[in-house]
Amino acid sequence: MFLDIKGGFDNVNANQLSTILLRGKTPGYLVSWVRSFILQHCCRLIFQGSPGIFAPVAVGTPQGSPISPLLFVIYVSGLHLTIPKGLMVSYVDDFTITVASPSYCSNI
Repeated sequence: MFLDIKGGFDNVNANQLSTILLRGKTPGYLVSWVRSFILQHCCRLIFQGSPGIFAPVAVGTPQGSPISPLLFVIYVSGLHLTIPKGLMVSYVDDFTITVASPSYCSNI
């Protein structure tokens, strides 16, 4: 089975990520840094060459930042399963689950 999480980086929620980090015993100062990294963004749209005003963006990790893939992997860490007689491989927002046995019912 193959799974690709579309728009994953754009939908990282700072509150949920903070909860995951705190459950993993991440120091409070790092959790605060991650929250400010996600929450303190602005964007401005340009239509026909006229820039609009800056608006706050409260969800998602910045595109192109080297820390964004790591934060996303932590964010979706609950999707990483231990599968008896199987293999799960992931790369950021792409997952592959492979199982094999003589019975398709067992595989399901």
